[in-house]
Amino acid sequence: MASNRETCGLTKRNYTFSEARSFSRRFGVSLLDRGLNPGDVLVVMLPNAIDNPIILLGALEAGLLVTTIDPAYKKNELSLQVRTIGAKVIVAIPTVVPLVKAVLEELGVTMPIILVDLKGEETGHDFWSYRDLISRSDGTDTQRKWPEVSPEDIAILLSSSGTTGERKMVARTHRNTVATMVLSGVYGKNRIISGSIVFGLTEVWPLFMALQNDQNPLNLGYPEPNTELKVIDTCGKSLRPGEVGELCIRGPQVKKGYFNNEKATQDTFDGDWLKTGDTVYYDEDGMFHLAGRSKDLIKVGGRSVSPSELEFVLLNHPKIADAGVVGVPDDTQGEKPVAFVVPKPGVELDPREIQAFVISELAPYKALSRVIVTDALPRNSIGKVLKRVLNELFVLKRPMIKLGKNVMGQYIH
Repeated sequence: MASNRETCGLTKRNYTFSEARSFSRRFGVSLLDRGLNPGDVLVVMLPNAIDNPIILLGALEAGLLVTTIDPAYKKNELSLQVRTIGAKVIVAIPTVVPLVKAVLEELGVTMPIILVDLKGEETGHDFWSYRDLISRSDGTDTQRKWPEVSPEDIAILLSSSGTTGERKMVARTHRNTVATMVLSGVYGKNRIISGSIVFGLTEVWPLFMALQNDQNPLNLGYPEPNTELKVIDTCGKSLRPGEVGELCIRGPQVKKGYFNNEKATQDTFDGDWLKTGDTVYYDEDGMFHLAGRSKDLIKVGGRSVSPSELEFVLLNHPKIADAGVVGVPDDTQGEKPVAFVVPKPGVELDPREIQAFVISELAPYKALSRVIVTDALPRNSIGKVLKRVLNELFVLKRPMIKLGKNVMGQYIH
């Protein structure tokens, strides 16, 4: 690694690689010296900034597990993720500290908060100063015997938006991380730009197929090196070219499992094959094609939004009896969430009130673009909401949105 190359960030600071290496080791040593242990979970709640890799590498070398939380998260979102992973320390910027403190108090847990002020002004006796942690000069960062870390140890936890309303944390090992770097070859680039037509999984981080110069979004491409793909039917039988089934993946980049969730791990694996939930087929040339998506995640500007999470929030509103959320096409964001809601008897719903309620509970990018008030939701024989029908209703009624009320008596906004 070159010792004199600079890495620049939005903070206007820059470090040589040599400095970044030294700071990351000092950070890791400081975590261990202050009572943290290998296997503990460190939460990073920062925007994209130059110090993120220093924090990540230092924690990993110390044997800790690292996860990130969007600083835009609201109280319920933060509480759920902290509770799910059993965090031991949180790295945060000053603007989110009041929220972090409120969540920790509500959960009845205490843990250190490492304050990272991007302006370099870290004060307060209630916090550990990030600057202090990386500024030690006692030489222990080079002399210390570091914990032994196995390639199969968990390194990083990534949040996966579950379609059942359950937030799952994808456990990725050190081996997974290195394998992905070798596979993709993008980590040395200065810039990475991608449009909205992207196919991948958090569980595979996310690359496992590649396709160049093809304008058909249903063409997924060919497997990457060291990656095995197969298509199976509902009984688990491997299918032949042209037959539609569920895509399964096997390779060194596939997750270890879901953190602290053995049932979800078992449900998504068939032996060492990861079942993606995506419906595909492959042709005689070995190219894979998308036939459908059994998971109904909404992709908003490249971010995954779970309909189930939105529905959970909506059903906690005192005026709503039932709710269903679908994704609809959007010219700028790719997709936007739309909610169909059923009011409780004798109650009138103001769609704008519902939109404001959702914004107060969830991150801004999960905002509802429209709220449609209806008497009932379409369901199948076992009571499952028919999302396909909701999408069709939205398309059919969309030209009438400006009228305020459609022929079925549903208010559309």
